[in-house]
Amino acid sequence: MSMLRVLVVEDEFLIQDAVVMIIEEVPGCHVVGAVDSADAALELISRAPVDLAVLDIKLPGTMDGVDLAHELRRRHGVPVVFLSGSGDPTTMRRIEAFGPLAFLRKPFHPQELKRLIANRKATDMSSVPV
Repeated sequence: MSMLRVLVVEDEFLIQDAVVMIIEEVPGCHVVGAVDSADAALELISRAPVDLAVLDIKLPGTMDGVDLAHELRRRHGVPVVFLSGSGDPTTMRRIEAFGPLAFLRKPFHPQELKRLIANRKATDMSSVPV
């Protein structure tokens, strides 16, 4: 069985650690990296392919999570789940226009994230030729 490779981009380290632990509890999923900026995410994905990215919106640097999501989709076709406390109308319009797999508002329930990841894993496995 192949593993679903997940990238986590979150600049708050306690939340980053919690997200990684939640994802690692989902059978068949592996976090290939957890970073705190868009630049670090793009560097990591150039060396290690991922199947899914879990992104915060507010990130340090010139790119926020929505900008990063566009780059991940354009360069690598990576689907995205947003985790964020940001809910202002402008940000929400940008998120909706992007069309992520999901948007979970912080604080989120761990089961919500596990369910999303498990469903993505099941979807990916159903498209694998037998």
